[in-house]
Amino acid sequence: HSPNLSRIDVELDDAENAGDFIHWINREIKPKYPNVEIIAKRLGQGPPVVAPIEIKVYAKDRQLLSQSVHKIQSIVEKTAGTRDVRNNLGIGLPSYRIEFKDRNINQYQLTREQVAQALGLATGGLIIGQYRQSDDPINIVLRDKQGINFPLEQIENIQLSLQGKSIPLKELVNLKLAWLPAAIHHYDLQRTVSVYSEIQEGKTYAGVLQKLRPILSQLQLPQGVRLEVSGTSEESDKANKSLGGALPIGMILLLMFLLIEFNSFIKVGIILITIPLAFAGVPLGLLLTNTTFGFTAILGILALIGIVVNNAIVLLDLIQKNLDKQITFNQAIIDAVKRRARPILLTTITTVAGLFPLVITKSTLWPPLAWTIISGLLVSTFMSLLVVPAMYRLLLNKKEGCLLHK
Repeated sequence: HSPNLSRIDVELDDAENAGDFIHWINREIKPKYPNVEIIAKRLGQGPPVVAPIEIKVYAKDRQLLSQSVHKIQSIVEKTAGTRDVRNNLGIGLPSYRIEFKDRNINQYQLTREQVAQALGLATGGLIIGQYRQSDDPINIVLRDKQGINFPLEQIENIQLSLQGKSIPLKELVNLKLAWLPAAIHHYDLQRTVSVYSEIQEGKTYAGVLQKLRPILSQLQLPQGVRLEVSGTSEESDKANKSLGGALPIGMILLLMFLLIEFNSFIKVGIILITIPLAFAGVPLGLLLTNTTFGFTAILGILALIGIVVNNAIVLLDLIQKNLDKQITFNQAIIDAVKRRARPILLTTITTVAGLFPLVITKSTLWPPLAWTIISGLLVSTFMSLLVVPAMYRLLLNKKEGCLLHK
């Protein structure tokens, strides 16, 4: 939004060196440029978030908003675990505020609109039409010969052509230099300014926020000013809510199709038992690989549910087909496990092999997804081959035995 802002993207040969590179910038570069605000951080992945901690401050009055923002920023800077605290107020842009000299304008028998149009024509120009090339309209701008080539300090000496007269601009207006905001931010149709903060190495977002929230809740703000804490938590909550809204529908459809296929609540219950078995392997896999649990890991769990349920369906379907062939109850289960063990194990191996490239990638986005599916699938595959047949024999032995006897 402003010519005094810049962004430099640095691509490293090894992503593991990103932390050392950031430390080097903070240690070596920042002290050499004390008047420059330098923020070194990793490029984020997933939902766009400016900083882990964002505090939105709302107010209609611009002066009250600015005062409150600086007060809150000072509090955040003093909170342990925060770094690179800043806001999006900016220093603004130098602009000329125009105050019309109505008495002089009336003496020349002019109006404010005429003066404004003449000033626009003499500086930036006026849009008098559009020329359409392909699908993109191009503005046609009418501009004075001297256009925008004159120095700003000489703007008062511009000669305006009005009603056949050449009138100096300073005769009609007073120009005052003012710093205006480069951008006016709104959120939910309300004027807002945000305070941002990064998290220090070794500190957690939740830990810093736990210290900051009580201080902000006791902060006395002027009337008409309010704040809310967002950032990483806000985007995470949005993603989780959208996912949570679709999850019940998916589970209902899953139960419905299973009931239609097997026509038995007991058999559907046996299939659903495999879901907790899959969850049992996820924490262990993430812990051993030192992988964080996040949104992509949740997606991995959802994918894992479909895979393990499919293995149980395949196993129970063959048991039922064996029973239809008048095979004894125990032999039907043993035969199904023997015949389905190899396809289930091969499916697991191929799935793990397919996910392995995501594990060794340098990205931080995909490994949680891959490790979640791999660890959960390895545990659930072996457990389902043991638990599903055992539960089937335990819960359906008498019922199926009666059917075979009849």
